[in-house]
Amino acid sequence: MVCSDANAVAVTDVDGLHSQVQGFIPTGWYPTAARALPDGRVALVSGRGLRSYANPSGPSPMKVPARSHEGIRSDEYVGKIQSGSVAFVDAFSPQQLDAHSKVVMANSPYRDSLLDDVRLPATNPIPSRR
Repeated sequence: MVCSDANAVAVTDVDGLHSQVQGFIPTGWYPTAARALPDGRVALVSGRGLRSYANPSGPSPMKVPARSHEGIRSDEYVGKIQSGSVAFVDAFSPQQLDAHSKVVMANSPYRDSLLDDVRLPATNPIPSRR
């Protein structure tokens, strides 16, 4: 299962009545698909590849786009200039999956403890654990 916002893939055991996450594999930017291959490797497809690109001539709320031949390129926006990637991860042991999972967790800013003291005003419509 891809975890796009975490830049990771969840390795999940789906054999039982309920699925169980076994660990995580780090991926490129914004994974969109994962596939287990017959040889034990995993193919990971990332929609935005390994990095971002500037689009200084792209759309801007401050500029009215002109036709491409007239200057400001209306087709240079982030979705068009990003390039995806495919990575192949070799078959891994439980110990290697644990190491991969630690990398994913170290790269993620999310922590359950952040939900404990969110310091939202009482009138905020976002629910919390208060």
